[in-house]
Amino acid sequence: MTYEITINGYGGEVVLGKLTKEQYDFWVDKQDDDSMNSHLFWDPYEEDEGNPVTDPDDPRFLGYWHDIDSIEHLNGAQVDMCYIEVKDDSGNIVWETEEPKIVSTETFDVDEQDPGYYFKGWTSEKGNFYIAEIETDSFDSTKLRFYATSVEGDTIISRVEYDGEELDYDMDGTTGKGQGFELHEMV
Repeated sequence: MTYEITINGYGGEVVLGKLTKEQYDFWVDKQDDDSMNSHLFWDPYEEDEGNPVTDPDDPRFLGYWHDIDSIEHLNGAQVDMCYIEVKDDSGNIVWETEEPKIVSTETFDVDEQDPGYYFKGWTSEKGNFYIAEIETDSFDSTKLRFYATSVEGDTIISRVEYDGEELDYDMDGTTGKGQGFELHEMV
């Protein structure tokens, strides 16, 4: 029998990466104006919209926000803002929860990194973050395991297992609700 597991709700994409001192020094004073937002979230190569750095050979160039991910890159539902359900092949809900029990959480916080310069960027999204199928004679919720990863407090479901096997999944689609970024200097 085929069972479908879905994870819906709120979440998004989040990255954590290192910056050079030159990148940090240039951009830190531009966090509150549109130039950094234009560079990161629109088009880092486009001169319009007040983007001050468009040449990828310029040592201050950052590029698209989602590529600044040398430490971690996640995409998924927030642990505390999701709804999980399992349906049988007739579409009947056989198990559901709004409070998944997380087996373990891997954590990435800037204050635990080596001295240096760091970037955290994110988008906030709503919708379906996960669809996977389970082939089994009878679904057993005790064999379902959820794992999470946390980047600076954003804790996202990063892996789902059933009966010891990691499930391959697709996304049905999400709708963007916002975006943001932070620069950090660790001394």
